[in-house]
Amino acid sequence: LGTVLIDYMGDRFVCQTIVPGILQGEKCHSLEYGAVESTSPLKYQEEFHKLVEANLGQSFFCGTRAISRCPLDDARLEEIEKLREAQSSSALNGPQLATAEPIKEEDKLNTTQVCGPVEAKGIKGSDQRLYILDLSRLTPRDANWVPKEKGGTGRWEEAYTC
Repeated sequence: LGTVLIDYMGDRFVCQTIVPGILQGEKCHSLEYGAVESTSPLKYQEEFHKLVEANLGQSFFCGTRAISRCPLDDARLEEIEKLREAQSSSALNGPQLATAEPIKEEDKLNTTQVCGPVEAKGIKGSDQRLYILDLSRLTPRDANWVPKEKGGTGRWEEAYTC
């Protein structure tokens, strides 16, 4: 996706082009990795995960980790549900919180593999190409802590051997 980062008068804006088919309904694109709503269980597709690991993980030194398929605990989910109820009873016509799919008990117990930030999501567009979105919380490893043979500076090795 075309992405631009703009810092203007103390505010930061991240602007992206639109994934092909995303505005034409659910039939034109599919969620392959992650979740669109924070209250939905994370999806995992092995082929997509391997691509993320090979490209994003190795380039930015981000490891894969196991996390719960439902990363929010029950207290946070109840808080979100109360906000939804308050918003639906409100007379304001502002943007509505999306209704998430119901969470199954097995989703709370099962884990999935994630490479990158938990907010990231992988989508297959209507052009059948794969896109990854919401990488703004990606925090790559400091190159000073990566060995020289893996593309880092290797400075930690020098400090450790002294």
